[in-house]
Amino acid sequence: MESKEARHGGTGVGLAVCRKLVDAMGGELSIVSELGKGSTFTVTFRDVEISSTAPKEGSAPAKVDKKEETPSASAEQKRILIADDQKMNLMVLKSMLKKLGTFDIVMAKDGQEALDILNSSDSPFYLVLTDMWMPVMDGEGLVRAIRADGKLASIPVHVVTADTEMQGKYSETGFDGLLLKPVTVEKLKGILG
Repeated sequence: MESKEARHGGTGVGLAVCRKLVDAMGGELSIVSELGKGSTFTVTFRDVEISSTAPKEGSAPAKVDKKEETPSASAEQKRILIADDQKMNLMVLKSMLKKLGTFDIVMAKDGQEALDILNSSDSPFYLVLTDMWMPVMDGEGLVRAIRADGKLASIPVHVVTADTEMQGKYSETGFDGLLLKPVTVEKLKGILG
């Protein structure tokens, strides 16, 4: 007997995740389906700023786009570092944070890049949001390195994960908090205070 996944091409969880991501970014997801012919999924975002230049793959560590800085972008602006190996997750978190305030958002593709950014920064970070599972250095390795460094040790670090078993264990590992996926603006607001 073949599994449900094999017969239908999946469990349908991906669509639910897509809907949550699109909702979180203020977009709309529509579906047109015709029996025997397939389905068309359309995602629509309104009032999106489009840049004519795209970042190059394999380029230097991600920096804050100058166009995102405002005249009020100063040393008082709260800096947040997001570490995740999935570009979509970085963009979703960045979009949600922008809805909650004017933050200086810096992104890293793994824990090692995040640590390098923290060590080379002249301005302090208000918060680090990190995925748990990443190549090179995972979230646990990142938080351990931060806690072992006297000048970084006081930075709040929250793990962003779908692993519900982390709920009772995140503080044992050195994290200040847990942000369970799917992430929502309300959950982020709770962390930012």
